[in-house]
Amino acid sequence: MRRLAGTAGGAACSAVTNDLDALADRGFGRRNAPDIAPDIADVRHGNFGLGWRPELAASIFANLDRIDVVEVIAEDWLDERDFRALRLLGATVPVILHGTSLGLASTHPVDSRRLDHMARLVDAIQPVMWSEHLAFVRAGGVEIGHLAAPPRTAATIEGLVANVDRARRVVGIAPALENIATLIDPPLSDMDEIEFVTSAIRACDVPLLLDLHNLHANATNFGWDAYEGRARFESKEAVMAMRASGERPAAIVMFEAAGSEPSVSMWTVEGRASRT
Repeated sequence: MRRLAGTAGGAACSAVTNDLDALADRGFGRRNAPDIAPDIADVRHGNFGLGWRPELAASIFANLDRIDVVEVIAEDWLDERDFRALRLLGATVPVILHGTSLGLASTHPVDSRRLDHMARLVDAIQPVMWSEHLAFVRAGGVEIGHLAAPPRTAATIEGLVANVDRARRVVGIAPALENIATLIDPPLSDMDEIEFVTSAIRACDVPLLLDLHNLHANATNFGWDAYEGRARFESKEAVMAMRASGERPAAIVMFEAAGSEPSVSMWTVEGRASRT
């Protein structure tokens, strides 16, 4: 599970800044990088990327010809004094900016300060896209500290649409939305997960960032077939990226460098779906 704002991460962020500042001082930037800036359509079609980690900084910059895109977690960059490093990264490699703390899937309006911060990050990095989760993270002024599945109802989708529209106005572009893993079926729901995600994506008119790990986890936890669930997403849902958590690279857009190795079942889900 990704960190929410306020959790440990300052030291890691500082390490990233130091690494990138050192590269900037040596004159490393877009003019020294290969021409690897795809448009957003290119990022959809099976390119390979990495989630940014401080310990991977040197390897990422040493292998730019083999990396199509880098995912950066927005909440790792709370100090605007570090934006110089972000500008260097965004000028060197295509970046996807990934948020974890907006809580868009809620009947509560999204926090304006968090949207303003996301807008400044987008302006600094100039990412090829930014994304958030189909989740809520706070209610009644209480921070949950977790990506929680909202009730799968029309009211939730209505609140989500309002929040995505507000994000579109403030940031300048709407986010792609990612499915999440959950340990419980949210109470008061009148849709299953696939129906809810599909309806939400259509109502918001945004791309789906399909996390295969989360899809497989929910299928395992609640006893449904992950392959059938994957097949229910129609092509017009515009799956932006197939993602997996683990330590082994894969021929997918976004590869997470932390966590356990992906299961054989999860690879099978995407292998079967890609042949349909």
